[in-house]
Amino acid sequence: MGKKKWISNLYTYCVLVIASVFMVFPFLWLVLSSLKTEVQLFEVPIHILPDPSTLQNYRDVIADGSMFMYMKNSLIIALITTAITLVISIPAAYALAKIRFRAGTVFFMVILVIRMVPAVTQLLPLFQILSKFHLINTRTGLIISYLPGSVIFAVMLMRTFFMEFPQELEDAGKIDGLGLLGVIRRLVIPISLPGICSATLMSFLSTWNEFMYASVIIRSPELKTMPLGIQSYVSTFQIYWGKLTANAVIYVLPVIIFTMFASKGLIKGMTAGAVKE
Repeated sequence: MGKKKWISNLYTYCVLVIASVFMVFPFLWLVLSSLKTEVQLFEVPIHILPDPSTLQNYRDVIADGSMFMYMKNSLIIALITTAITLVISIPAAYALAKIRFRAGTVFFMVILVIRMVPAVTQLLPLFQILSKFHLINTRTGLIISYLPGSVIFAVMLMRTFFMEFPQELEDAGKIDGLGLLGVIRRLVIPISLPGICSATLMSFLSTWNEFMYASVIIRSPELKTMPLGIQSYVSTFQIYWGKLTANAVIYVLPVIIFTMFASKGLIKGMTAGAVKE
């Protein structure tokens, strides 16, 4: 029995290592490419490690200054979209999970159907609506375009966590004099923090990485987000691979930092949610 378990564990670890290599290698290749010169990037045969390495691509990107403007726009849009998503989706998910009303199931099915509709089919009507309200080429218009998909996904995700919330704790909170909002703020949110952190992370990442809506709604260079800024290094006759890879590495850093903070909240929420019967 012990030998079988050892073989099973060895097989599991081998699969995990191979999967990790496949996931990490593209990012590692991106980082190494950003440390190469244009000549090294097109060398034949291909050399994985830069020899010698150079930071010139990063110097060029930083000296240009546009990267900071793109990152500022992406951060503003992603943070505002995520904050509004949480404000709307937390009470909505709680209502769908805990409050019984006739149209609740129908409403949730409508949300599921809307979620299944491809985003590209909503682009033209959304563009026309934003045009009528003069919101094309504005951060506000881009945030509005992101909110429906972000809110729907967050509601679907957090509804599952709220459905598993112990009813006994809610009843105890009501006995202690808490109203509905008090129960949500002081009991449901702290204990359901894993689901809320997951929804926060997914909302931020989906907004931070979005390209299609931004490429249609945003026109001015000073309002471009990071994906649009990176795309600008691809011209009709040339691709500036060095600057593109350097910009892409910098683009990933806020995502890593945000994920680290969200992971801490996720672990804290899991331990806070332990209930002793």
